[in-house]
Amino acid sequence: MSIGGFAAEGTWPILLTNGSGFSDEVKDVIDDYLALPGSAGKALIVGGPAAVSTSIEDYLLDEAVGFAVTDVRRIGGADRSHTNFLVNLWSATDAAATFSYVFNTDNIALASGVSPWDALAASGWAAGKNAHIVLVPASGSSIWSATLMATASGFNDGFTNQDVNVYLLGGKSVMPAAALTAAAGAANSDLTATLTGCAEGGNTATLMLSGRLKDATGPGSPSEETQFDAMGGVSANGDRFELNGVDQIASASKLPTLTDLGVLTGVASRQMFLVTLGGSQTFAEDDVLEFEGWVEDSTYGGHKATRSISAASCEVSADETAPTVVSARAYPGATAGADSADARIEVRFSEPVALTLSAGTVTNSSNSDSNSATATATAIGSSGTNYMITFDASDTMATWDALDVVVIDASAVSDLAGNTMDDPISLTVAADSTAPVLTVSAVECNHATGSNYSMAKSPLTITAGSTGKFGGAQGAGFKMSVVNQRGILVPTVDINETTRTITVTADTGYHTPNDVAAVMAQNWQTNAVLGNWSVGASSTLLAATTSAVSATGGASSCSVDFSTNENVVVDDGTYSLGGGLSGFGTVALATSGVTYTASTTALTTSNLVRGSLTFTVNTAVLGSGSIVVSATDGIANLNDKYVALPLDITLS
Repeated sequence: MSIGGFAAEGTWPILLTNGSGFSDEVKDVIDDYLALPGSAGKALIVGGPAAVSTSIEDYLLDEAVGFAVTDVRRIGGADRSHTNFLVNLWSATDAAATFSYVFNTDNIALASGVSPWDALAASGWAAGKNAHIVLVPASGSSIWSATLMATASGFNDGFTNQDVNVYLLGGKSVMPAAALTAAAGAANSDLTATLTGCAEGGNTATLMLSGRLKDATGPGSPSEETQFDAMGGVSANGDRFELNGVDQIASASKLPTLTDLGVLTGVASRQMFLVTLGGSQTFAEDDVLEFEGWVEDSTYGGHKATRSISAASCEVSADETAPTVVSARAYPGATAGADSADARIEVRFSEPVALTLSAGTVTNSSNSDSNSATATATAIGSSGTNYMITFDASDTMATWDALDVVVIDASAVSDLAGNTMDDPISLTVAADSTAPVLTVSAVECNHATGSNYSMAKSPLTITAGSTGKFGGAQGAGFKMSVVNQRGILVPTVDINETTRTITVTADTGYHTPNDVAAVMAQNWQTNAVLGNWSVGASSTLLAATTSAVSATGGASSCSVDFSTNENVVVDDGTYSLGGGLSGFGTVALATSGVTYTASTTALTTSNLVRGSLTFTVNTAVLGSGSIVVSATDGIANLNDKYVALPLDITLS
């Protein structure tokens, strides 16, 4: 039932067995077929050993018949549905390695897995339509049929020029309508979108998707993320946004830009985006910004979308709410300059604001003195809510002492809609003796684009697949052994994920790495989509190991985001991995800092003061460990109190 369409495409005969042995009738048909000029000389066994006896393999591999191990392939699952799943997956991805054709995912036919007659009758039709036949139970869906539908959708990675057509084989008594509903549900990966944060006087909004865009590690090209940028903000072809019904496009100098906020917010990357209006535009009351989304089967940039993203809109309402202070701190010191020895103010607001700190707007109420020159408000980060206030070197304002009370006029602070604060900001000057606290806000590891672990005993090399469950650092700790067993016809490969061992048992005087690859493909360890391992091609005879060979060379890249309880100075010092990660990789700030000297370097130096941090960790292992920071040139608050303890992290 599972192989009918594929066999018809290749004009292969299908031989049925009862599972208990190898009958003379089947043997005679095999012999007659092999005697024909131009016979394939290859055999595909569909079903596990309980369904199709291993005596057939033994016969085919016997010297009298002469099949090579690589020419005999078994595809067998735990039951009929599982085998059907594996056959369809193989014919869509790996069949080209053995045969000259594959079945793509343009057409999928659902047939009863209980009554096989419809599937058998449709074999010729399936070959003509290049269609997969998916067996489903009476309920209309199984874990394997649902997984296959979802996997077939994944082949396209969101963008190809394919349409996927689904057919039902048989009447309603054997193929319920629920089968089509279940198939559509399994394949559906549509996303919804929300657009928020359109504020009067502002120029940004936040676009949030219900799931992540697919990256470039999948089989599709280009990645959804690349295509999304092209439609929405980075490329001149973008046309997915409208402001008050007007396309925001490059030709009108209005193309918006999209910034991935995943690293900054703790939300997974490729899911949350900052949309910034183009052409120096700002929102006014009653403006409507619309994201038009994209539609399944529509073509963008030469690629057809196989899932949809819903439209979303954001209307600007009148802003009559005054900004408020979230946190604030005044540091003592001399007023001249802008380093950590000088008087300064650190303040975070509830919304983006503008500060106008002209002379007389900042007062030391303890001695009735005020700033004689305009103070400088330096934005920390890009949110517009976080500022450091410093004073000009010529300012005659008196030195601040601890317990002095410093006041900022309410009129000096206004939000994007022009609302000023209701009350002045009053701060008691205080020295700070406590180091800042850093908390992990998000961790994201990419295992698919790093290097993969490999085990080698020449000529055999087994390497973890980049998209499998052991890609990157996930393959750490595996070992491989090659055991010589004379007279064995087919190599065996035992993969124990608990002990992290791979044991190859083979006749080293007969078998090659190509034979091992053929055996691993039978249990789907080397499948193009689901596979965990790849075997290097070689026709050289295997060699036994005297001791297990350890895997080497794997690594993953992880992004670790930290939030801080206060603004910090990022000194361009040295950082290392500690704990369980010690000695297995490197760590660095994603955006490096500058060389900082306490009480000397100006805090207004670009890229020095930050409200959050991101580290990039390149590691050969996963698990718990720490980032070790220097207590003298690492991370400090604005009063030069350095973080001294390691920052605990967990990578997975």
